[in-house]
Amino acid sequence: MARPEFVQNGLKTILENLCSLEQRFFEASSTRPRHSFTLEGGEEVTFGKEGYTRSGISNIHYTILFENADTDVLNIYLRNPSTDDPALNMKGVRIAIEYFLSKASTILSRDVYVNELLEA
Repeated sequence: MARPEFVQNGLKTILENLCSLEQRFFEASSTRPRHSFTLEGGEEVTFGKEGYTRSGISNIHYTILFENADTDVLNIYLRNPSTDDPALNMKGVRIAIEYFLSKASTILSRDVYVNELLEA
């Protein structure tokens, strides 16, 4: 089943605005920035960095939350994120959002292995 139109619009809005977000969104750090966007229909979508873990397989966890909507939270996990290249981590987020746009609404989580982006 396809994602609702407002969810697709929210994901596209985040994609279009990734480059304008502060660098701290994509740094391997414990900061937890959030940014909300208001869509044409009045729905809000919030992109947030939930945390960074260094132990074991390091990762940055992001969420995409649709306010005022009966839909699930989408989760992005960047595995082995770059500690010195936030642009590479942003690329991983972009890949995950593009994946959500291309998949059915039952897909709620995506892991992106950043070290594999170096090989691509």
